[in-house]
Amino acid sequence: VGNIGHTAHFGGAIGGYVLTLAFQPGLITQDPLMVGLLALPIILLYVLGKMGKI
Repeated sequence: VGNIGHTAHFGGAIGGYVLTLAFQPGLITQDPLMVGLLALPIILLYVLGKMGKI
């Protein structure tokens, strides 16, 4: 909708998440709850995109 690159923004969110974990892998053991909670919106948006809801 409009002139917003939703796919590009979604890719940026995934890239930021992955790069954060690549440069700071200790976060996975230090704060696994937050790592999981930050993954939830990415997973939700991916699933909704595949279902054609967004």
